[in-house]
Amino acid sequence: MSRGPRREIALNAGAMAFFLGTFVSMPFVSRFAVSLGASSVEVSMLGPAFSLAGVILRPVCGLLLDRGYLKRLIYSGLVCSVTAHFAYALASSVVHLYVGRVIHGVGFALFVTSSIYTATLAGEKAAEFIAWRSTMVGLGMALGPAIGGFLARVMNYRELFYVAALVVTAAIPVHGHALRGLRIPRATGYGGSSLRDLLVPGFLAASTSIFTYSAFYNSLLLFLPALHEMLGVPAEFTGLAFTAASFTNLLSRVLFTGASKKAPVTALASAGHLLVLLGSTLVAWNTHTATLHAYMGVVGFGGGLLIPAIQVMATLSVRERSRGLAIGFFAAIFESGNLCGPPLAMAIGGDYENSLKAAALLNAIGSLTLLLHHSLRERGDEKPFSSSLRRGA
Repeated sequence: MSRGPRREIALNAGAMAFFLGTFVSMPFVSRFAVSLGASSVEVSMLGPAFSLAGVILRPVCGLLLDRGYLKRLIYSGLVCSVTAHFAYALASSVVHLYVGRVIHGVGFALFVTSSIYTATLAGEKAAEFIAWRSTMVGLGMALGPAIGGFLARVMNYRELFYVAALVVTAAIPVHGHALRGLRIPRATGYGGSSLRDLLVPGFLAASTSIFTYSAFYNSLLLFLPALHEMLGVPAEFTGLAFTAASFTNLLSRVLFTGASKKAPVTALASAGHLLVLLGSTLVAWNTHTATLHAYMGVVGFGGGLLIPAIQVMATLSVRERSRGLAIGFFAAIFESGNLCGPPLAMAIGGDYENSLKAAALLNAIGSLTLLLHHSLRERGDEKPFSSSLRRGA
């Protein structure tokens, strides 16, 4: 096997390990906060604590990626993420959890932005690499909550966070192997990447979509587990709900890999966001019923179509010289949704259940934006995204 395929396999495996470790712990941070005596307002601020650093760092990270700092950013992100899990495990108060969330937000921002950028270094196979990376990320997200739910039943939350730290640590040597000898383009001077390159319809529509999606999903990650903890719902029930979403998410990401070669990427994005809107509405009105897992499956399936589609729209619609910058700003907008969503939903809803309903309704804005963008494009202009890459769109 040539160095190229081995590198892609290693990068995908490293991304899966990172997201696996992250999602082993992610659904249970708010449950741990409730067990430490956190109020509903304090729980709602766990999201902003995670996302604030990302809003600031991701555009800077994108600019540094365009200037050749890929390896340093990836390793920094991994080390911060491991450190954050140790901070969770050692926390004795909600304030300590906030410290861990800030560190985790820094690590997540640096790693994810840099990891997506590695896909653009694969020449004409970049779009295919994005799709396969998305599938492996989906696999990590699918397995993480299931493993986390099991671990939460057989051990305490602190021990669960140590296991998550160990899994993320495994991604460090994998990336060390994958990045060895990788040719990283380096822009010279300040005439390279430009903010003007981001003012294109594909990037703007994708950015609106990711903002509303992330506002809802981060609210879901915080409020649904906290509501279950307050109601005495078993931890494995919560884990199974997110597992259902993650496995259908993985399934649709696999389907996206093939469908994206035949269908307009804007059509796939629109369909995905409509499914997320449907599923999120059903979840918000059925938070602890027997049908919850099926509705979470709808959310997951829609997200599995939506996320890779809008990643492609945001990245490959921008000139090549500014793709690192585009990834950084797109990711910052994602974090802005994480930052604003939970407090806004809590301000509107007032409690966990009603806040989930408020967050679900935000999805309508993203769905309408994508549908409008798709309808305004002539069918013949929207090519499979692999063709768009070869045109240098």
